[in-house]
Amino acid sequence: MGEIWKIPAKETIVNTGDEWLFDLLVTLAEEDRVKVLMIIWRNWQLRNDAMHDKTVPSVAVTSGFLQSYMLSLDQIKHDKGYDMLKGKRDLNPVGGGAQLRQEKRSQEHAPWPPPLEGWIALSLDGSFDAESHMAGAAMLARNSRGEHILSACWFIPHCSSAFEAECMAAREGVSLAVQHSTLPMVI
Repeated sequence: MGEIWKIPAKETIVNTGDEWLFDLLVTLAEEDRVKVLMIIWRNWQLRNDAMHDKTVPSVAVTSGFLQSYMLSLDQIKHDKGYDMLKGKRDLNPVGGGAQLRQEKRSQEHAPWPPPLEGWIALSLDGSFDAESHMAGAAMLARNSRGEHILSACWFIPHCSSAFEAECMAAREGVSLAVQHSTLPMVI
């Protein structure tokens, strides 16, 4: 990926202790930081595939996947005809090249139903690994305009089930949201 994206050379990455990744990310421009995080996310995904005896794609396929994913995220960010529900974009061949065709999206296709004005929406998720009995959880709070209010993720070292991971995500997520906002919330 270093040939395609501007990412730090491995020789420049220094182990500064437990916070080494944060120390690295803080030195990068936002776009480069996102790309480094995408590579880490994809590596973890491939690691999970290998752990569960799934076929791991080649470096070229992974590179293409990451580039396509970043393009999709950029199109969503700039609302360039991307249909978030289907995960597809419209192409309109014009003059020998493919160009995005702008289309108005109807309200009924809104990917996220916002809460009422003056409320916050709390999204929660738990993830469980039955083999190691470890889990993780995350939460995201947004206002009625979809603006980020609060987000967090955490590691759960001992967990007995996916249900427990989801319950812990709900408990901790609601607790954090209540600590940081006095607004009513919908989960």
